[in-house]
Amino acid sequence: VYYNYLDGRDISFQDFYARIRSGELATTSAVNVGEVEEAMRAILKTGKDILSISFSSALSTTLQSTVIAAEELKSEFPEAKILTVDSLCASLGQGLFVYLCAQEQKKGKTIEEALKLTNKAVAEALDGLPPVKMHCSVLAEEAIQAALTDYYTRKGLNPDDYIPKK
Repeated sequence: VYYNYLDGRDISFQDFYARIRSGELATTSAVNVGEVEEAMRAILKTGKDILSISFSSALSTTLQSTVIAAEELKSEFPEAKILTVDSLCASLGQGLFVYLCAQEQKKGKTIEEALKLTNKAVAEALDGLPPVKMHCSVLAEEAIQAALTDYYTRKGLNPDDYIPKK
């Protein structure tokens, strides 16, 4: 058993794939609440807010771990914003969603501003897209809109009060 850290500290990518090629079976498990809470606490102690975009809840329990951790940290960091968003997607849609939100954050935008991406903004952030690839921008905007609708609904709020109309 090992953890899959992006820096390869427990197992390198080469070793992982070599083991798969040799016939070993890879299994996965979701991150536990304690690990998420520890990571969130470290970020919150720096004074930053958190936008956690989780792998689709239909495919993983990661979202539930982030929601529980966020709730546990509310009393310790009452002024902090901790948004836990179900991406409702995987692969390309989620990747674009996370990438574009990170780009907006680098521009100094708030979480709320970063989540107001449009198809046009997506295409511009990707340095323009040829017409045949414009469907990629639609995937990202739709993923963001679906995720926000889910987020506000889970919070008992009307999404129409928070999500800008097209």
